Amino acid sequence: MTAANEKQSLPSLLSFFIYNPKFGPREGEEEKKILFYHPSEVDKNEKIRNVGLCEAIVQFTRTFCPTKPAKSLHTQKNRQFFHEAEENFWMVMVHIY
Repeated sequence: MTAANEKQSLPSLLSFFIYNPKFGPREGEEEKKILFYHPSEVDKNEKIRNVGLCEAIVQFTRTFCPTKPAKSLHTQKNRQFFHEAEENFWMVMVHIY
């Protein structure tokens, strides 16, 4: 494996954010859920979509096991890691391949 190939295969951080689903419970208040988002230059609507997707994944997996929500999601293009640091305070890290 050459150095160029090795460099291409390393994952890089696409985004990291912290949210609380209780902070923006109504439609139109979704931005209130986001406590931190990196990179900050991302469009507000994209931030809201990304947080909403993570909320949906966590809620969906809780239907199968209420005490153990999703910890990660792997797709062809990226890998997402979910961690509930405290009740309703979620940290999400997204790596791109």
